[in-house]
Amino acid sequence: MNWLKKHKKASIISFVIAVLVTMILVSALLGGSSSFVGNIVKGFVNIIEKPFVSVEKNILNGQEEKTKKELETENKELKEENDKLREENINLRLTKTQYEEFNAIASLFDTKPYKDYNNHVIANIKEVDNSALYKVFTIDKGKSSNIAKGDLVATKDGIIGFVSKVNDNDAKVTSILNINQSISFVVSKKENVAGVLNGDGSRTLEGYLLDDKANVVAGDIIVTSGRGIFPKGIVIGRIDKVNYDADSRLKRVRVKPKIDFTSLSTVVVCR
Repeated sequence: MNWLKKHKKASIISFVIAVLVTMILVSALLGGSSSFVGNIVKGFVNIIEKPFVSVEKNILNGQEEKTKKELETENKELKEENDKLREENINLRLTKTQYEEFNAIASLFDTKPYKDYNNHVIANIKEVDNSALYKVFTIDKGKSSNIAKGDLVATKDGIIGFVSKVNDNDAKVTSILNINQSISFVVSKKENVAGVLNGDGSRTLEGYLLDDKANVVAGDIIVTSGRGIFPKGIVIGRIDKVNYDADSRLKRVRVKPKIDFTSLSTVVVCR
């Protein structure tokens, strides 16, 4: 009796199972499920079976839900991996482009006037001053890369400007398009023809010739004269307009820079 009290739950389950087995046997003996007793047995079995079927369905649903979550997680991981591979592919293409550009720069700076500089530091443009578009911008190299105020900034295509302010890890560059920056120039292959240029507030330069009778035409290439902050012989651009100003008695020129400042991304600082 004490054992029954201690194992009350087990006793009840055992009793139910015994009754169930007895009824199944009786039903079989009396003609199966079509008999009265068989119907009672069937109903009783259904009652007993129902919670087990419910548990089975819950287990299956749980497994299905788990599989769905696993698939969602796997899809998310695959998408992230795909995005990463796409980014790496873009970076590789950029690296190839930069490599070709740096090779061109290296070959250029093995010639005059660039070879007279001891150091060439490649830098990227990180910020453009919207209030002075293409006239002032920031590069990602500074004092930590031995950049100093006054250093020449150029590309393989020609002159850009000079370093006007230096911080530890970046620097400001004032370009030749700056309206306040004067550039002394000579006409290529006509070095006796000289003049002065300034930025015109847009994407071109305007200036005048020191000799109003000098013979220049649209298409002539102009380079730095070596007077002022820029060394001699760096390409500035081409003359695209010439006119005589009767009021000032000066022959004026408009020059289109060789460099496309709108697509500028990489520069070289020479010092």
